[in-house]
Amino acid sequence: MTVGIEFRDGQGNPRLRCDDKGLVIYGITHSEDNTKINGGSIYTGTIQSAAIAAGQIQAGHIAAGAVEASKINVSTLSAISANLGTVTAGNLSAGLITAGTLNADRIAAVSIDTPKLVDQAVSIPVSAFTAGGIATDNGVTYQSATIVSTGAPIGIQISMLLYNTFQGAHGFNIYRGSTIIATYPSVFFSTQGTLVNFSLSDTPGAGSVTYSIKGILCFNDSTVIYNRSMLLLETKK
Repeated sequence: MTVGIEFRDGQGNPRLRCDDKGLVIYGITHSEDNTKINGGSIYTGTIQSAAIAAGQIQAGHIAAGAVEASKINVSTLSAISANLGTVTAGNLSAGLITAGTLNADRIAAVSIDTPKLVDQAVSIPVSAFTAGGIATDNGVTYQSATIVSTGAPIGIQISMLLYNTFQGAHGFNIYRGSTIIATYPSVFFSTQGTLVNFSLSDTPGAGSVTYSIKGILCFNDSTVIYNRSMLLLETKK
């Protein structure tokens, strides 16, 4: 015969029994609500944050999609490395944008101004100017300039002032290195001084290139040339 003592709740349900076989606990009740804890079950809304030890909730305990944006409050997301899909941002500030990830359709029209461009990103200008006079002669170099080309077309602009006490003519050769790329055999000038201009284009290939303009003697040609300028402009885009 088993002898023991048994405790029941107000509804007559057994809660604790102690006999010669041992101690049996049928259920643990809350002091204010006896439905909050019942054996192995923990009821919804009964665990408060103060009852959870720090660092005990791991990623495996969180269901997919359970954490909403309104529940996130962080100062930096630098630890995140993931494909974020579609991101809507009111103000996106980035110290680094990975090369090749920013396409033209992502840039608003008329958004990039000159200070944003790296020097010589669109064009490469090189110029030379000499104000003093030089006497004309066959093969004399009147002006020259050197440019490091990327292989794009180069515009060549040359200007100079020819002066003589008599009317006459003088010829010019324009060189790329030692190769003549243009010839102007007879450029006529007056006694009052004549401003002459030459404009041409050349595509030399990539590398350092020197352009020059040299004289070709013509009749009545004891001329002095002033204000000799040369502008080389490579347009990359």
